[in-house]
Amino acid sequence: DPNITALHADFGEGMRFPCGLGHMEEIRNAIRVFNESHRRHRDPNTQHNPVFAMQRNGDPKQSYAFGHSFQWNEYFLASSFTHVHLQSRGALHLFGVTASNTFLRSALDKYGIKAHVFKHGDYKTAPNMFTEDKYSKPHLEAVKSMTASLNNTMFSCIEKARDLNFDSVMRKSM
Repeated sequence: DPNITALHADFGEGMRFPCGLGHMEEIRNAIRVFNESHRRHRDPNTQHNPVFAMQRNGDPKQSYAFGHSFQWNEYFLASSFTHVHLQSRGALHLFGVTASNTFLRSALDKYGIKAHVFKHGDYKTAPNMFTEDKYSKPHLEAVKSMTASLNNTMFSCIEKARDLNFDSVMRKSM
C-alpha cells in the first residue's frame, strides 16, 4: 500500500503476544519485505533477496523499533527494522536461547507412583520427564544441539540485518 510510509514497533515490556521462533522469523521476513516495498518483488513470501527486486519509483520505507529494553528474542525481531532505538536507561539482554526440562522421577518415587512408558530410541526423550532424575547423555546432546542451532540461526540473521560481524569470542560469550 503506497499510503503506508513507515512502521513502528514498541518492545521491552515483555512480549505482549508471545510467539514461537518460527512465527518471529515469518514476521521478520514480512518486515524486510515492507522495508523493500518500494521495489517490485517477484515473490515476496519466499526468501527475500533485494538483488532480485526491480526498482520502482519511490523512496524506501522506514521501520522503527523502540525498546525500553530488549530480550534476546525481542532483539531478534527488532533487528529486521531499519532503525532500532533503545531507551537511554534500557538494557540489552543478549544471552541466547536456553532450554530447561523438569524431571519428576524423584517426586513420583516419593509418592510410590511408577511410570510405565515405552520409548523407542535413545533420542526420543519425551518420557525422560517421568523416568529420569537428570539429563541422560543423548537427551543433553539433543538439547545442546537444538539450542546451538537456534542460536546460530539467530546470530546469522542479526549479523546480516544489522550489518554486524560477531567474532568467535562474542559468539561464545552470548
